[in-house]
Amino acid sequence: MKVFVLTSMMRVNEDTELKVVGVYSTKTQAKEKLAEWKRATIEHFEDNDPNDYMVCDDAPTIFGITCNNKDKWSELQVTEKVIDND
Repeated sequence: MKVFVLTSMMRVNEDTELKVVGVYSTKTQAKEKLAEWKRATIEHFEDNDPNDYMVCDDAPTIFGITCNNKDKWSELQVTEKVIDND
């Protein structure tokens, strides 16, 4: 059985956080959730670091954004995993 895992990794100064946002049965569901998180992430950077961020990856299954003058970045990624149905 295939599943699609959406992960979020972010760094602010010395703190790095990795979390599983969700596990989905279809790639479409995972990509839709990634798009929601992408919008929220861009809004966060616009509100907190206006004119000081850059989108470095932007594709249907990966999104990355970074601050130009701070040790701050965020990445969202959908990966496909095969799980055993035992």
